[in-house]
Amino acid sequence: MLNEGENRLSKLEFKDITANDVNLIREYLSFNKCDCSDYTLGFVMMWKKPLNLTYAIVDSMLVIKGKFFSGRERFYMPSGRGSLENAILAIKEYCKEREIPAEFVSIPASDTELFKEFMNFEYIESRDYSDYVYLSEDLAHLSGRKYHQKRNHISKFKKKYTYSYNIITPDNLNKVKNFYDEFIKNNPAENASEKIERESAYFALENIEKFGLYGAFLEVDEKVIAFTVGEIKGDCLYVHVEKANREYDGSYATINNEFVRDCLEKYSIKWVNREDDSGDEGLRKAKLSYNPHHLALKGRLTNISFNM
Repeated sequence: MLNEGENRLSKLEFKDITANDVNLIREYLSFNKCDCSDYTLGFVMMWKKPLNLTYAIVDSMLVIKGKFFSGRERFYMPSGRGSLENAILAIKEYCKEREIPAEFVSIPASDTELFKEFMNFEYIESRDYSDYVYLSEDLAHLSGRKYHQKRNHISKFKKKYTYSYNIITPDNLNKVKNFYDEFIKNNPAENASEKIERESAYFALENIEKFGLYGAFLEVDEKVIAFTVGEIKGDCLYVHVEKANREYDGSYATINNEFVRDCLEKYSIKWVNREDDSGDEGLRKAKLSYNPHHLALKGRLTNISFNM
């Protein structure tokens, strides 16, 4: 599989990411053991359009490049079974040919040492785009005083509503999509970024089977009131999408808890990555309220001078 479309020369030739590339990209990303959501298939497929993501294969390494809102090209950490040195050398030559600065984005803080052998750089950490990582047992059982309020929300929801928890399948996907259509209609996006996030979430939902993602929803009186879409990679559940009707008090806490309990039982996950807060104070407060085990810190490599 890893030989498909592979170019063993150092020259990078970037291609658009399509549905036909799903298995190839997933397999290359499996070699990246960091706990950042940016190196999951779901992230790549959801954000390939807004971030203008393209990919190339060189020396058994996947190189993903984004052309961001500023128009500047930036590279993600190469992933695969090949040589990181050769992948970075190919990036160096690519940038040199085009007379553009080399810059890397979404680099895990724990992996910056890997780059020091090949370049000098400035590392700019981004708290806003660092991921919240939790112990699955914590979110599944919500034990102890620190989760007292969460347990109360769920308890009130269960007392007030007769609900069902269901896995998203091709047979029920349309009813979940209909809920999300109504959700978007009733909750207009407040800015361009929120609009893009919702479009990306919808893309993941409608392609959930094609991308090998896993999702679930809550129903009350046969009416969808919440859904979530995630991905299992290694021993971690990455929650890419979570939407709920706030008129049903406790719906967010309940879909969160039910989904983690389900994935813990089926996949024996150890971690849950609920992604970043994008600098949104409301999101930050909500994600901190679940008492993360740690932040998967990410940042940018800039002002690069190669020594290779």
